Amino acid sequence: MGTAYCFNFSFVFFLGYGFSLSDFVQIWSKKISIPEKDILSKLFTDSYFSKGVIKEGAECLGKKTLFEQFILQPLWDVHKSGLVDEDMEKLKAFADKMNIKIRSRRTMEAFDEFMRGWLPLTRACFRAAIGSSPSYQSFTHPRRLASLSLDENHSLYETVKACDSSATTVVFVAKILQYGETVLVMCRVLSGSIRKDDQLFLINNKHSNGTVLERPMVTISGVYLLMGREKIAVDRVVAGAVCAIEFSSEILATTLCSEAVSEGLVRVTHGAKPLVRVSVQPEGGLDELKSLRTALKQLSVLDSNIRVVEQENGELAMFAAGEVHLQKCLTDLYNMGQSNIKVSEPSVPFFETIISIPGLPNSSMQPVDCNIRSGAAKIKLRAAALPRELLEVLEKNEDILRDLREGKFTSAVKDLHKILLNDCVNWLKDLKGSFWSKQRTEQLRHFIDRIWAFGPPRARFNILFNATEDYDRPSIWEKGTSKLRCFDQSIIAGFDLAVGAGPLCEEPVWGTAIVVDEWTVKEVDDPTMAGALISGMKQACREAQKKHPLRLMAAMYKCIVQTNAQALGKVHTVLSQRRAKILNEDMNQASGLFVVEAHLPVIESFSFCEQLRKKTSGLSSGQLEFSHWEIIDEDPFWEPTTEDEVELYGVKGDAINRARVYMDAVRKRKGLLTDELIVINAEKQRTLKRNR
Repeated sequence: MGTAYCFNFSFVFFLGYGFSLSDFVQIWSKKISIPEKDILSKLFTDSYFSKGVIKEGAECLGKKTLFEQFILQPLWDVHKSGLVDEDMEKLKAFADKMNIKIRSRRTMEAFDEFMRGWLPLTRACFRAAIGSSPSYQSFTHPRRLASLSLDENHSLYETVKACDSSATTVVFVAKILQYGETVLVMCRVLSGSIRKDDQLFLINNKHSNGTVLERPMVTISGVYLLMGREKIAVDRVVAGAVCAIEFSSEILATTLCSEAVSEGLVRVTHGAKPLVRVSVQPEGGLDELKSLRTALKQLSVLDSNIRVVEQENGELAMFAAGEVHLQKCLTDLYNMGQSNIKVSEPSVPFFETIISIPGLPNSSMQPVDCNIRSGAAKIKLRAAALPRELLEVLEKNEDILRDLREGKFTSAVKDLHKILLNDCVNWLKDLKGSFWSKQRTEQLRHFIDRIWAFGPPRARFNILFNATEDYDRPSIWEKGTSKLRCFDQSIIAGFDLAVGAGPLCEEPVWGTAIVVDEWTVKEVDDPTMAGALISGMKQACREAQKKHPLRLMAAMYKCIVQTNAQALGKVHTVLSQRRAKILNEDMNQASGLFVVEAHLPVIESFSFCEQLRKKTSGLSSGQLEFSHWEIIDEDPFWEPTTEDEVELYGVKGDAINRARVYMDAVRKRKGLLTDELIVINAEKQRTLKRNR
């Protein structure tokens, strides 16, 4: 065992006592004359005690294990006499053996008094704190080192692992706090020591290609230990300790070091994506705006899950991983002195996509013609959905797609090209009801070789194909020497605009291919033709997408709810109200609780845990973690057409179309037009006053 202390937290919470293994091992060691180490080593094995000897094979012989004999059986005997049988005499007998005096006359009160005297909670907690691993051993495990992006190739790996107070000083910044008018930085000293008036380098998080660059240097104005809400000034803090330091410059990195190393430390987090967006504005003037901008910049440095974007209109947008994370970020801003701010209602992004449905009319596969300036330029293209398997490959190789957009050619680019040539052809061919299913295998390989471009950063997983006969464009898979045709970048720019704002509610497009069949330009010398081509390409792509069934894609959480049998029905009620999809439901045999797994849309997750606790009276707890993006299987523009549909849903469709609700909400937020009727029945409206 890694530690000799184990707590049953249900006992600690409900009955007010706690115990460690040593409490029982010390008693039994004296009684059976076996060393404590031998008992501890066999305590959680298939061993039992018989005739003064610890033996193996308890399960085969139907014997109680050592843990049941030495710990569970004594606890059960005491609980049975005090809570079940209410046998006061037997309880006093137990107390006399343990040299504990009981003054209460009631059995229940006497049981509580005995347990608190025999196994006091304070002693158990104090022993656990003492028995924990020393602070200088906290970062010796590789997994703990990896949490700060440390591997064997990192320049600070051995320094942090050694945690020597006489070595190079390395400080990791975790949080910013404001005590009155003083701003303190909460940090941990990973190596060396830190004193007042020390000068340390502020190391950026990004790697600088192994070259030691000139780093900004900060002077430590004070070193403090935090005791609750009080700060105590100290002369020196050594490696392994958590402290607070004060200095006047801004926090633009999470690492302070006495040497100008090439790379700093970054806290690594998994499974979290910044999806929840709010707008943050100060209630004061420009001075407060500058202060808020600085605070948000520092917060994004300390928390890698936060993304801060300054819009063109000067609005500051903050993206967090979820509702709880958003509340934590706002609390951190308050602790940094930003209490006079306004925060908008949170919003969640969507993706837009097109799908292929077998049996649709051939009009969806027909190309779209776009004539610019009465035939001065012509674009002919079509849209097609991409298979899920292809998109998964692109998601795994997102860094390679970014390199291709930037014109970087590596060996990984060639590997991706081979994967697409070998597997992508079959995936495209198997997509029924699509444009690809009617193409020959050789033609599909030709399409992959002639990929024009991948999507922009906001909509990376879209592809622009070059299917023109008269434009032999250089391949993106190789560093070409031939020149591009004039206005080539205008076509790419129009494609980027089209997939960056889709036709439903101007959200980014996902999983869509644009195939350009024809592109001609007659007036090459016209300087205004570039803008016209961008506009025409964007509109043509949007019209081509509208020929296909349009769908929204929502971000999904993996939701795990633990509850007992009494509240299981209410848990299902809450999940169904939130449009969740139940994946699995099973009982944990150890705890007796039901574990329900579901997929919950992020847009429906606000106040979910609060509602869950209210509906189940605190008998349930939920955990949310980002899972994936999922297509909402509802047509936003669906209306009843057949007689059966009209009879079931009404003429206008009385059932709530969730995709339409999401789409209209996003369009309202962006100031776009909606089909919502403000006045429905206005026959009896009276605007004139009648005087009698």
